[in-house]
Amino acid sequence: MQIENKFGATLNYNPNMPIAEIMRNAVNLKTNGYDGVLVGFNGRYPEITSEFAEKLKAVLTDSGLTTYQLHPLWPDLASPKQLTRENSVNYYRRMIDTAIILDAEILILHPGGSESDMLTNDMTECIKELNIESLEILLNHIAGEKLLIALENMAENVKGQPRKLRFGRSPDELLEILNSMRTEKIGICLDTSHALGSGYQVKDMILKFGKNIIANHLHDTDGNVDKHLPIGEGIINWHEVLMTFKDIGYKQPHLVEVIETDINGIIDSIRFINAIN
Repeated sequence: MQIENKFGATLNYNPNMPIAEIMRNAVNLKTNGYDGVLVGFNGRYPEITSEFAEKLKAVLTDSGLTTYQLHPLWPDLASPKQLTRENSVNYYRRMIDTAIILDAEILILHPGGSESDMLTNDMTECIKELNIESLEILLNHIAGEKLLIALENMAENVKGQPRKLRFGRSPDELLEILNSMRTEKIGICLDTSHALGSGYQVKDMILKFGKNIIANHLHDTDGNVDKHLPIGEGIINWHEVLMTFKDIGYKQPHLVEVIETDINGIIDSIRFINAIN
């Protein structure tokens, strides 16, 4: 198997981190074979100032890294409460402005729709329509920009907890949104562990979405969905996954979404991939 895609890794945003430390991390990623990054957020730091975004862009440019993805937090674009939806849309508008400053290629969004014990057909249809309504506003905000939007497939909750359902765990739900909107500005971000956590084989979900996939998040799992384990430390068949991406003609970067306080798991992940390549 010969993988020709470029690779990116997660670089989480922390405004208290000195620029020099961010530069060291960026150089380390580049030295170890990564070509770009996902700029991610956490609950303590949900936004990024335009001033810091400019500094971060300079660091990444100087390190030879591209901002492949910007992954904000996930407010509810399909909340039944109008004010909540409006606040969510406005948050993502600000994140679009940040993505443009960073010259990011893709903005990653979670589809709206809160977790529920059950989702009836009527509930699913309502959530879909509210998502479309919110996304159309965001599409207007990126008009004339090269930035794309990718909807990430969702997962059910962690094993051992009461079962909760989430809109977007089924490929058909996200494909219905894409088919309704009929624009090349929106596609799918395929998250490997989310796929497995929704009861699908990763290969099957990749094939189901096919050419609609414009981004991905690669991380391993032990079956507890969202641990974001380094690649090779869980139960996912990575040779099969990478071959399937190749089979559908996926040309975009592979994004390693390993969340760690240090960089070791990120480096181990690309070494594992290179070993099976």
